[in-house]
Amino acid sequence: MSKKLEELKEILDKDYSCDKPELYPSRCSSCKSEDLKLGKSEWQFSYGVVTGIPGVICIKCGQSFLHSDLLVEIEDVLEELGYNDPNIKLDLSDLTEK
Repeated sequence: MSKKLEELKEILDKDYSCDKPELYPSRCSSCKSEDLKLGKSEWQFSYGVVTGIPGVICIKCGQSFLHSDLLVEIEDVLEELGYNDPNIKLDLSDLTEK
C-alpha cells in the first residue's frame, strides 16, 4: 500500500470512523427523514469515483452524507497520487475494515 493511502487509512480510522455519529447530520437534508444509518458510501470526485467512504445514508431516499473535511482529505490524497481521470474507481472499503 502506498504511503499516501496508508495516511488516508489512518485518517479514516481515527477521525471519521462510522463509530462517531456526532460527525454526521441527524436528519436528511433532501427528504427530512431522521431514519439515517451509519455505513459506507460512494462519492463522485473530479478525480473519479471513490467507494467505501464512512458516512451516513438515508434509509428513505438513499442520500449519502459525508464529512466535508474528509472529502477534502480524500481529494488531496487522490491528487497527490496522480489520479486525474474521472473514470477511475477507488474502493476504500479495504482501508476502513476493522
